[in-house]
Amino acid sequence: MSEYSVIPMVLAAVLVLQVECVQRVNNGGCGQQLCGDVIIEYPFGIGPNCSWDNDYYAVSCDNSSLPHRNPKPILTKFNLELIEVQSSPRGDGYGGQIAVKMPGIKVCSANDEIQWNSLDLSRSPFWFDESQNALVSVGCHGSASLYERQGHRIGGCSSTCNPPGQVIDGCNGYYCCQFQDMSGVTKEYIMGVTSGASNGSAGN
Repeated sequence: MSEYSVIPMVLAAVLVLQVECVQRVNNGGCGQQLCGDVIIEYPFGIGPNCSWDNDYYAVSCDNSSLPHRNPKPILTKFNLELIEVQSSPRGDGYGGQIAVKMPGIKVCSANDEIQWNSLDLSRSPFWFDESQNALVSVGCHGSASLYERQGHRIGGCSSTCNPPGQVIDGCNGYYCCQFQDMSGVTKEYIMGVTSGASNGSAGN
């Protein structure tokens, strides 16, 4: 018999951001643009004078992975890959939401704790969508917590793998847990990951 230890990992693969409504103006005739499989809609744009401004709404198209992968749209200000852009007219302006790919946090040793600061959106036209984001932890005997910028704990979840060997669909606490109440998290947060040793027996 041999001892084994399973360490949890937290995934924050996709983050949904709401986009502030901006005034409808001429975007230089750029129209709807395409980068890879992602349609880039105003107020976002690729190239000079194609976006609402050349700061937060500017997008670059990364072709460095060709020919093995499609080009990737990058939200230039934060250097994050855009997964989806949804823009719609709102009164005399445009608003909507975007989805960006986020790096995950990985805990590689037992009884360890890692904290990670989110994007700081305090001066940006974006905010975290309270209903479409969730904190997810994948792994055994660990916990994930969400904190306000000042350090107050908002909530979190814990996962277990006891008894071992089960196969359970969904993310309900066995090997995977999620915390979905993101109310009040709009511009910045801190994510904490704590691992616990999972000691058991495995047959050779």
